[in-house]
Amino acid sequence: MRSIELVLSPAADAAVRAVWDELIAEDLPSLGRHVSDSNAPHVTLAAGPDLLVPPRFDAPAPPTLRLGGVLLFPAGPERSVLVRAVVVDHALAAFHEAVHRAAPGGVDTSLPGAWSPHLSFARRVRDADLPRALAALRRAPLPEVLEVGGVRFWDGETKTVTPLA
Repeated sequence: MRSIELVLSPAADAAVRAVWDELIAEDLPSLGRHVSDSNAPHVTLAAGPDLLVPPRFDAPAPPTLRLGGVLLFPAGPERSVLVRAVVVDHALAAFHEAVHRAAPGGVDTSLPGAWSPHLSFARRVRDADLPRALAALRRAPLPEVLEVGGVRFWDGETKTVTPLA
């Protein structure tokens, strides 16, 4: 799989990693357990096996992201992916559409009109552990607005990251 992602500024990245660390401290699933150099807090804009590195975008990346509430995505029987929603404002919607114009071929769930932007904290959290996971999120509160640090292209096949903007 390949993806185009918004990455965070160093301060915003550190704030999300603090949430990951709180989950680890509770012995819960956390994206902080994934130690690859390419593992970074991000918001996926487009994903698909055939995406190519776009030459440019015809709209600027948004400078900030506003966070919404905690969401759970299904991850198998009695398990969830734990995330925070990202509010789609005009700047984010315009850039998301520009990404898809520059790099067509995204999977349906990443297309404009079907996309649920989010920041992920943990995959496969057991339903029984959700109260502890939510308590961990409260101990490492995130600011309402996070600064965007750039855009990258992730190639899961080659495990490489290409900075874009």
